[in-house]
Amino acid sequence: MAENIYKFILNLFSSLTSVLKTLLRSSYLNKIKANPANQSVIILGTGPSFKSTIENHLAELLSHDTIGLNHFAEKEEFSLIKPKHYVIGAPELWNDKLDQKYLDRSKKLFTALAENTHWPMQLFIGISGKGFSMLKLFDGHKNITVKYYNRTAVEGNNFIRHKMFDWQLGMPRPHNVMIPSIMISLWLGYKKIILVGADHSWHEQIKVDDSNNVLLDQKHYFSKKENWKPMHYAGQRSRLMHEVFEKLTLAFKGYHIINNYASKRHVEIINASEKSYIDAFRRTSF
Repeated sequence: MAENIYKFILNLFSSLTSVLKTLLRSSYLNKIKANPANQSVIILGTGPSFKSTIENHLAELLSHDTIGLNHFAEKEEFSLIKPKHYVIGAPELWNDKLDQKYLDRSKKLFTALAENTHWPMQLFIGISGKGFSMLKLFDGHKNITVKYYNRTAVEGNNFIRHKMFDWQLGMPRPHNVMIPSIMISLWLGYKKIILVGADHSWHEQIKVDDSNNVLLDQKHYFSKKENWKPMHYAGQRSRLMHEVFEKLTLAFKGYHIINNYASKRHVEIINASEKSYIDAFRRTSF
């Protein structure tokens, strides 16, 4: 009994905190309209297995609505597949106040988007990115339409959490770009959401150097060599080992929260990645 009371109080507190955060951080005027011509969409994760998916199933990718993520626009496959939508999930990619190395990464990405997009595409970035200097690249762009989404973390009671999701005021903690991309797919009105390249195998590439720096080699389908570097807090200090695993825990937990919400909306999420550690969605071969 005591444990149930504790859980109830904890959920209530989390719900109230989430409501307060949405009041302070989310835009109530920001609404993504649901009007897809097709019922299904493929989210293009850039994990190592995506290389095999492209090689073996390119025709299927070209025949579906697709969503590109983060730095995909910098790769030649972007112009080949021509995503209908594009989601940027890392706050450091739309922040003018960070170190020059982060600004250089942003410039490379946004320039690639502006120069390589020769078809109509919706670009989604977090609401806090409004006013970001690089968005001027899209002023008058005939193909790119910039949209904003609320990425406020919503937790607590399922009823309240699902209402916040329905109103597009927030989402599960967006510790990975796949989380906002799935939520945006739901808000766009797709009834079948298919994941590819969602390996999520980061824990296989973690090490600690002699100075106790926690390093990750975040492999992608285009990776050709090792690239060990720390995981940062939005472009600031490096994460410690327990913080890295906490981030991974919240990401994997978020998928179960999304799957529960999607099922109540009669939306099917399918993981067709050729390799994946996500255990929340139904698995199938592509």
